[in-house]
Amino acid sequence: MVAVRSPRQGVLRRTSGAGPGVGLQTRGWSELILDVPFDGANAATSAVDLSAYARPLTFNGDAKLDTSVKYAGTASLLLDGTGDYVSAPNSPSFRVAAGEDFTVRARVRLSALSGFATLCGVWNAPASRRSWAIFFIDNGTTFIKVVRFSLSVDGTTEVAINSANDVAVIGSFMKVLVSRQAGTIRVYVNDVQVGTTTNDAAFFVNGTDPLTIGAAANAASFVNGNIDSLQIIKGRGLSF
Repeated sequence: MVAVRSPRQGVLRRTSGAGPGVGLQTRGWSELILDVPFDGANAATSAVDLSAYARPLTFNGDAKLDTSVKYAGTASLLLDGTGDYVSAPNSPSFRVAAGEDFTVRARVRLSALSGFATLCGVWNAPASRRSWAIFFIDNGTTFIKVVRFSLSVDGTTEVAINSANDVAVIGSFMKVLVSRQAGTIRVYVNDVQVGTTTNDAAFFVNGTDPLTIGAAANAASFVNGNIDSLQIIKGRGLSF
């Protein structure tokens, strides 16, 4: 395998070899289990997962690529906040085991925020199949432009790690990163730590719902804005 660092994020990307999960776990490097730059033609309704898994991605609602607003590359994912999201099939690799380090990171440009908006996760609250998810929240009272990472160990009880108010940025790209390293979960926005907790437990095993990008798995909590350069990494908790 030959690997290079991505100019978008700084993580090794696989450039040759075959088979899910092969090659990126050697010499201490993490396994890149999802890598979606959302590059392509304007208004396209497909995108490529550049990880070794090459997961099929389904565009739902009016989700499409947007070449006029992007953080890097040729495009980003455009979502209008009313039924748009992208999904990847359920997979054991999206599960987080006890003591397992991980990183989820992306660039996000919110056009507006009212209520809950889901960056990504495996999260179906009405069905009590909560596993993990990253949210943006603005309810106009107690939570104002909050970034939250939520997890559940039993599918029902939510453990929420919240930023302070006025952390989520509206109208320009922000870097959002959540990681667990040695039992400590940290939430970063634009390379500044905005939330943390100690939790080394296994997350609830949701073997039913897809990974969703831009909404929760029950088709709710939609993002109004753009998502770019999404990566999920297992085996290593990063802060950049």
